[in-house]
Amino acid sequence: MKYIKQEHISVLKYTTDQLIDKNLISDGIVYGRIIDEENNPINKSKVVLYRITDEEDFIPIKSTTTNETGLYLFENLSKGTYKIKATKNEKIAIHDMIEDAKKEKIDTKEKKESRIYKDEILKIYDVTLKYSSIVRNYEAKDAMLSNGMKLEFNKKYTSCIGGIVNNSVTFRVNVPMEGTYNMLIKYISIDKDRAFKVDINGLKLGEYIGEQTCIIPRSNEMLTIMVNLNKGENSIKFYNDNGFTCGPNIGGISLTKEPYFKVYSLEDKNKKDNANITLNAEVPRKQEYEFIIKYVSNKNIKFNIDVDEISMENEYEFDATKSLNIEDAKYKQVKLPLEKGQNMIKIYNV
Repeated sequence: MKYIKQEHISVLKYTTDQLIDKNLISDGIVYGRIIDEENNPINKSKVVLYRITDEEDFIPIKSTTTNETGLYLFENLSKGTYKIKATKNEKIAIHDMIEDAKKEKIDTKEKKESRIYKDEILKIYDVTLKYSSIVRNYEAKDAMLSNGMKLEFNKKYTSCIGGIVNNSVTFRVNVPMEGTYNMLIKYISIDKDRAFKVDINGLKLGEYIGEQTCIIPRSNEMLTIMVNLNKGENSIKFYNDNGFTCGPNIGGISLTKEPYFKVYSLEDKNKKDNANITLNAEVPRKQEYEFIIKYVSNKNIKFNIDVDEISMENEYEFDATKSLNIEDAKYKQVKLPLEKGQNMIKIYNV
């Protein structure tokens, strides 16, 4: 098709728009006629032709004026989609055309966003589950010594534990979350391998061997075991109750929990019309996790969060974002207690 059919465009006030939603081939022609409310032709009406790009930008490419019959004509147009804008008898410059196009683009964007805002309350792009590394250090000099236990080697190590007097050392530790920790035990056993036992909160954890170390105490003699601790206060006791052989000298312990970080994309679960968002999250251990929500929202909205159908009994408020575009996203961070394995997390409107 070389051209589109003639369009009669009425100028009712000062300007009028006409979308030419046709794909012209090379050397295409667009023409039409500008008339007033009474169907009279408008002479010397200014007409601007805009090309509409794939990004919906309006680029002014040509301008003309109508003749005494109200007719305008644009020739030698390449294939594409165009928009016509006509004014009555105003002067037109290229600069005005460009500014007009920018305003046209902004108006169109605002109209689109206003439609979105009516339908879309909250859009969540992704959520992140994480916890940071935890390190707690405890020295023998700060521990509780029982049954005649003493400090030796410049008061940095206990005397050997257990033996005939069955002495022991107990560390009172405090951790911010329940879960499994690596416990590094600093010890020396100068002459041979020596056995010892560990209790956690009064329950026997197991029996371990402190292998022979060097004659002079060094800080890098470590034995690592895994321990399960409660949130808050815990007691860790070192002893040897066989009645005759003592265990190694204990210098201190270090409790560590490795960091965890996982992002769940929710691009296919956008919040609309108060629908719930449900996420099935799998975590390596039971403990409290940081739950970070990346979102956009058209207003301040209160939401609840359930884990495995149990309410967290808190209302969380999402502050309004500048727009519903991802570049204006904000982050909401809360803490969730999760069980090892699968957890069903639901975010829903209050």
